[in-house]
Order: sequence, then C-alpha cells, then structure tokens
Amino acid sequence: MTVGTLALGAIALFVAFLPTLQERYRQPRLKIRFGTTEPHLRLVNEDYFHGDVLMRVEVANDGRRLDARETRIRVTEWWSRLNEPIERWVHKDIDPMALRWVSLPKGPSQFVEIPAKSHDFADLVTFSTTRVETSLCNPDDGERPFHLKCDLGYRTHRLEIVATASNAAAARTVVQFEVSQDDWIDNITESSPPPSDLIQEGGFVGILAQAKARQARARAQQTEEP
Repeated sequence: MTVGTLALGAIALFVAFLPTLQERYRQPRLKIRFGTTEPHLRLVNEDYFHGDVLMRVEVANDGRRLDARETRIRVTEWWSRLNEPIERWVHKDIDPMALRWVSLPKGPSQFVEIPAKSHDFADLVTFSTTRVETSLCNPDDGERPFHLKCDLGYRTHRLEIVATASNAAAARTVVQFEVSQDDWIDNITESSPPPSDLIQEGGFVGILAQAKARQARARAQQTEEP
C-alpha cells in the first residue's frame, strides 16, 4: 500500500465524517449556572432591606451556531438538611415541576429559544425575610399536590435541576444553598445528592413506608434471636 493510497483513504474518511463533525460543531450545548449577585440573586418587594430574596438559575447555550429550541427547565428533587449535630437529610415530597423563565409571563407554555452564546434565567427559590419561609417559585400560581414551602427547621437545601431542549443533550446538576442566620440565601455551590443512608422520606406515604420497614427489620431480628 503506497503513501498516496493511504492519503486518499484518510481524505475519504474525513469527507465521510465531515457532516457529523460539522453538526457537533454547530449543535447547542446547555449549561446550568448559579451566582451570588444580581441577576442570579435579587431582593424583591424590598422595604427597608426586608423583602423576598429571589434565587434564580441560569441556563446558557454554549454552542457555537444553533439556537437551543424548546428549552425547558425543571426542578426534580429537593433535599433539606435537619439542623442537628448528626447529618440527616429529608427527601422533600415534590413532583418534577417546570420553572418560569424570566423572559416569559407566568403560564403553562414554559419553553424558550436560547440563541448560541446567550442565556436565560428561571425563578427557582424565594426566601421571605418577613415570614421567614423558604419556597419553590410557583411558575403559574396553580395548586400542586405537594408543599412548595419549607419551614425554618431546615436551613441547608439541595435541589436537582434539569434543563432540556429539543435539539440538545440535557443538562443536569444539583445546587446547594443555605438560609443564613442573617436571613439571606448564602453559600450557593454545585453539589450532589446526599448519601442514600442519610436520607429519610418527607412525604406522608414515604414516612409510613419507612416506619413499616423498620418494624419489619425489628421483627426479623427478634425472630433470629435465640
């Protein structure tokens, strides 16, 4: 096999893969980001430095050419850490819920087009400094079969966020934040789900299921004892 033959084979292989390479070069790439200042974090309904601390999630299209079409953002999981010396997390009872894009009015059709090298924001969490409550942001004011609010017994939270588009791979991350003693959303970092052995269910049905499992284990141990 001559050098010329090898060169022709390499050129043919390159030409065959060129459309795939071009498509990958142009396709959108979703990236989820958070921040600690405006516009990621805002004080709204402000009255003498009291009001609602609004935490937002940013979704960016880091692709080079194409818009990210029909882009949606959802919160899918919520874990809250108990304020105890021993680390324990409560798996909050929520369903996957779409978030409201700040570029759209409240309503059921929550998807946007994000151009290449651009971004949009979605409302994620509010903390009321007057009522001392942490809540997920309701995208359409509709009722949900779960609680959007969390009492102050929990100051550290982790939320799983998923962004999707019709022409891009999904982006997924877990964000951790704290409600500080100064009544502010603080220490916002990218994280991961808590270890499974440190999680207890927060929904009524889940609590019953865990209680039944503990009873079953206790009965099994009693049976095994001589």
